[in-house]
Amino acid sequence: MLPISTARLILRDFQQDDAAAYVSVRSGEHFAAHYPAEAVSPAFTRALLARFLADQQLVPRTRWQLAIVVATTGELIGSCGLRREPAGYWSVGYELAESHWGQGYAQEAMQALLAAGRNTLKVQWLRAECHPENGRSMRLAHKLGLSRLGSVPDATVQEGTVVFEWRA
Repeated sequence: MLPISTARLILRDFQQDDAAAYVSVRSGEHFAAHYPAEAVSPAFTRALLARFLADQQLVPRTRWQLAIVVATTGELIGSCGLRREPAGYWSVGYELAESHWGQGYAQEAMQALLAAGRNTLKVQWLRAECHPENGRSMRLAHKLGLSRLGSVPDATVQEGTVVFEWRA
């Protein structure tokens, strides 16, 4: 399945030496507006990276959190993920450095990831969660073909979170 290439991006497994770039991706003021302060700290981000690296070793692999890299420069600009949840659906999500917002990178990365998930992993049920004030992410969910379910359909999501879903 990897790497996944698009016209402008490469989606690949994270590497240990991505730590500084990944901390930078998650450090923007506007990025942080949708997370609790502790969830965007450098220590928390490094712990996430360690989890992503460990997830790469799972057999069978059920968690695919991938680095989004600009193909022409090699710059790490974000991450996108596809994770098999105990309830049977696959959760999806992305994060992008503020300096790369508004350029279509998130949509390009997510379209490629979801196509790989559907074709290679045979994903048939997806869910995405969005902060209610994150209009960009909610618009992207619609562009990707996910339908809005509403807020907090079950106890597995934080109160107020907007949930989107797609089924084959």
